[in-house]
Amino acid sequence: KHYGAHFKCLDLTKVFENSKSALLKTNKREIPHLSYMDQVAAREGSPVVTCVPFRSGVFISVATSVALSLECEVVIHGINRWSTSKNSYPDGSTFFHITMSESVHIGSGGYVKLLAPFLNEPKDFIVAYGHKIGVPFEYSYSCYEGREKHCGVCGACRERLLAFEKNKIEDPVEYESV
Repeated sequence: KHYGAHFKCLDLTKVFENSKSALLKTNKREIPHLSYMDQVAAREGSPVVTCVPFRSGVFISVATSVALSLECEVVIHGINRWSTSKNSYPDGSTFFHITMSESVHIGSGGYVKLLAPFLNEPKDFIVAYGHKIGVPFEYSYSCYEGREKHCGVCGACRERLLAFEKNKIEDPVEYESV
């Protein structure tokens, strides 16, 4: 609404209903209240329990289909340097982006290009850049708990808080505990 952009909401619940990810309501696993680095260390390099298998692939495929139907030439996804590290989210790796970019290009008949403008950037760079261009961070949501206020302790909240802290910028969203 803020930018007057076209919004399309698609229910992909059935696609992920059998996933073992802690992020999904179909699973009773607890969302870890640890940093991503601690989660990766505890899992000895395996994907973290908040990983929804091939989520980015599904979202990119659906977005490409919608882009084609709306005659859009570009799909942008938010992969960043953290998600490319330590195999925490395999569908957030640089190699995944490169191969999906090629698949999107081929599968769209060369019409759609997949971009990841922050592929090699850490979250603190993204916050700094967003602040510089006036991103309304108060409308953004990062928490994995899914409640009204950010929890402040899940990996996503910890990463967000650290990014704002590194930039000496106050995060405008409310947290349950900080």
